[in-house]
Amino acid sequence: VLPVFGKMSRGRITAIHIRKYMDMRGTKSTTRANREHSFMSKVFSWGIQRKPDIKENPCRKVNKFPEKPRTRYITDAEYQAVLIQAPPLLQAAMEISYCCAARQGDVLKLRRQDQLEEGLYIRQSKTGKEQIKRWTPRLRNAVNLALSQQRAVSSAVWILADNGGTLSADKLRKLYSRAKQQAQELNPDLRFDFTFHDIKAKSISDYDKGDKRNFSGHKSDAQVADYDRRPTVVDALD
Repeated sequence: VLPVFGKMSRGRITAIHIRKYMDMRGTKSTTRANREHSFMSKVFSWGIQRKPDIKENPCRKVNKFPEKPRTRYITDAEYQAVLIQAPPLLQAAMEISYCCAARQGDVLKLRRQDQLEEGLYIRQSKTGKEQIKRWTPRLRNAVNLALSQQRAVSSAVWILADNGGTLSADKLRKLYSRAKQQAQELNPDLRFDFTFHDIKAKSISDYDKGDKRNFSGHKSDAQVADYDRRPTVVDALD
């Protein structure tokens, strides 16, 4: 966004400029273009309330590209194949995400002080929902694995710390891509066309202990349905 709009007068950016930007970005990735549209829209909404030269939000006049909802369900075999190839910090991140149905960004923001007696405190950045996911042996093992990779003991330090600082999203993506590539080489009959975010969907799909909406922290059943991707098994006709 900055190379294109960084030197422009913010009050002179129009819907035409946004549309041209979207069309150019869309040639490589319509999804990326849509996310940047959302980002710019939030910036303009913020600016309208604070900057007198910004009179309107031009993004509101520009349509996003149509997106199909993801339906990819990660099978147990696919998940385990990647987990085996993952380095310890990535293993911990994957397992925390799976155990808690947590987004990548929320996992990376976890701090030592979020370890409570009852469970792991997680605040969903997208919805603001606050939850304490009760400890299970699997979740505790994942957190302990992450902590075993760092030297710092301060409660303010991130659980997923990389060389003293938070494990970045970019570093995690690279580790995840490498682990999937290695898993593909060893398992040519499996598919690894899924993202880290699909782990959250696998978690919600696999959850069988009660209310999936309460577990996921979503505000509506429709949101839960978008993440519940495991194919149902039904009887066939005789």
